Amino acid sequence: MSKLVDIKEASDLLGVNTKTLRRWDNEGKLKAKYRTAGGHRRYNVDDIDEYLGNNQIQKQTNQLERDKDSENNNTSNTDQHIRRA
Repeated sequence: MSKLVDIKEASDLLGVNTKTLRRWDNEGKLKAKYRTAGGHRRYNVDDIDEYLGNNQIQKQTNQLERDKDSENNNTSNTDQHIRRA
């Protein structure tokens, strides 16, 4: 099964604003694969890859995950530093 990403991750992968991606969804240009109970869009990475017509999405997705992990680690380190002070 392919990975689903939220609208922010999908827009980052596509290099467009989230508003653009919402418009594309509404126009049927690139439809969200799934919507949560709250109406949040989830996009299939394979659909994004097909839309772009290349195989770079997995590399970019992996980089986004690494960046998020790095951000989370930095936040944790900052929180620990603040608690010690």
